[in-house]
Amino acid sequence: MLHWIVLALVPSGLMLATSTFLTTDIVAVPLLWVLPLGLYLLSFTVAFSARRTMADAITRYAPITILVFGGMMIGGHHEFPLLSALAALLLLLAVSVTLHAHMYALRPAPGRLTGFYLAMSVGGALGGAFAGLVAPVLFDWTYEYPLLILAAGMLAPLPFLLPVTERLWVAGA
Repeated sequence: MLHWIVLALVPSGLMLATSTFLTTDIVAVPLLWVLPLGLYLLSFTVAFSARRTMADAITRYAPITILVFGGMMIGGHHEFPLLSALAALLLLLAVSVTLHAHMYALRPAPGRLTGFYLAMSVGGALGGAFAGLVAPVLFDWTYEYPLLILAAGMLAPLPFLLPVTERLWVAGA
């Protein structure tokens, strides 16, 4: 149950941290928070869909996406604000779909789904409370953003990108 809570906490917190990052570090535009919220909500549709093609493709390349775009966001290279904003939004979508799809894969039998959805709701509320209430009091900068990116990197499943890589890994073990 704790794993479900953490898997829900990170995308929720990252959605709010992305909104804060975009509006404070990139550009202050009214209603810009709608984009991260929309992508976060879209991630549920993709991750919980019966057709797994898109969720599986995003999950497969999520570690690379987190490494490249997360490194770009944490590194603070913002010479091209539009590119930084797009990278932050793509990173949010990839992390949200990946962690929600991982939650979907770990869902229990139908008789225990109430506890699953309760844990998912608690995780979402805790992620929002962390990014929206706790982090501004604790930090003097948007440190919650890189912290949540690192947490996403640790929680994302690490599939093999190519079958040959998997064969080499299994043969060497």
